[in-house]
Amino acid sequence: MPRDYTTPPHLRPVALWRLPLADGRVASATLAPTASSVAVVWYFNEALQDAAQFPDREAAIAWAQDVRDKLLARLVS
Repeated sequence: MPRDYTTPPHLRPVALWRLPLADGRVASATLAPTASSVAVVWYFNEALQDAAQFPDREAAIAWAQDVRDKLLARLVS
């Protein structure tokens, strides 16, 4: 994949986490900043599950961590 040199680094999407499961399925979350807000989207097997918009990175990352923690709790129980 070619590098994007036109978008400032603070506005580029970032993979926050990826959870590969033993059966081959994968859950993942991506942070997508804009000039005025931050979106988080999470996928299960590349299918969009949910997305949320936040005023800042900290709130977005906290939401993504909560999603990950809930997924992990469901896998353990």
